[in-house]
Amino acid sequence: MKKNSLLTFVVILLQASIATAQKADTVRARVSYTYSIVENTSKPDSTREEQMMLLLGKNASLYTSLDKVVEAEKRKKEMEEMAKQFEQGLIKNIKMSPGKRTTGNDIYIYRNEKKMFTKQRIVNNYLTEDSMPAIDWKLSNDTLTISGLKCQKATAYFKGRDYTVWYCPEIPFSSGPWKLNGLPGLIVQASDLKKEINFKFDGFEVVNASEIKTQMPVAKPQAVIPGQVMVIGGYEGTNLTTASIIELPKDAIKTTEKEINNLKEALRKDPAGFINSSMGGMSGDSKVVFKAAPGSTTVKPATVLNTIELPEKK
Repeated sequence: MKKNSLLTFVVILLQASIATAQKADTVRARVSYTYSIVENTSKPDSTREEQMMLLLGKNASLYTSLDKVVEAEKRKKEMEEMAKQFEQGLIKNIKMSPGKRTTGNDIYIYRNEKKMFTKQRIVNNYLTEDSMPAIDWKLSNDTLTISGLKCQKATAYFKGRDYTVWYCPEIPFSSGPWKLNGLPGLIVQASDLKKEINFKFDGFEVVNASEIKTQMPVAKPQAVIPGQVMVIGGYEGTNLTTASIIELPKDAIKTTEKEINNLKEALRKDPAGFINSSMGGMSGDSKVVFKAAPGSTTVKPATVLNTIELPEKK
């Protein structure tokens, strides 16, 4: 589709809905990014990259990891195969491969309500609520063409970093990757001053009603051996990247960031005990028969010297 036709279609889609703000929102477009971070500042040439996706609705947006979906499918198939071997007595110990480390958080932003929700999975799904980030952007007249899109420059200090972003006023979504938002157009590209954090634009796709896939049900741990349950660390059955609507997960437990940190610490200290406790409400004589693989949420990752959010300047 030609650029002008695509942009015209986006405007038509936005104008087509006059419904008042509500929690569920129809997906109107998808944006893909490559996210990269220099996690070890002593090795600036060594970066971790991850494929991310931003789902856009008239009011809501959802930022999630494409790589997380791929890793979940790989882990699910591996678990199912080992479960068969375990049941047949071919193996006694189940060991999962480490896999690629991915971003576990999903970020929902509702512009009209000025709210942000973060979903994290720690055996169960947990949801924290906060105000939508208010970023003090400074607009510039500088322009740059990215993948055929004419973009304008904006800068701001946010979450401990100085950011330069390029946004496209012709794509009328006031959204962007991660928590970046609030400009008169889609944020196409972004990086911090030190080039430790980068969001590279990979593509923009308008979603047609005839093409979108229906929401998949959330997968629950299934007993593959009588009286036992095998838990896949970090696996989720819902592929958010192909969802037709943006809505908060119905099975999520509302909590606070302080409690999330307490849960992570409990999981780190006693993974098996934490998982069994979290599954305590399930029927039947269920127990964990293996621990999640290194690199999942049950194992503390290798030393990380750098994170996307830094302490605010004093």
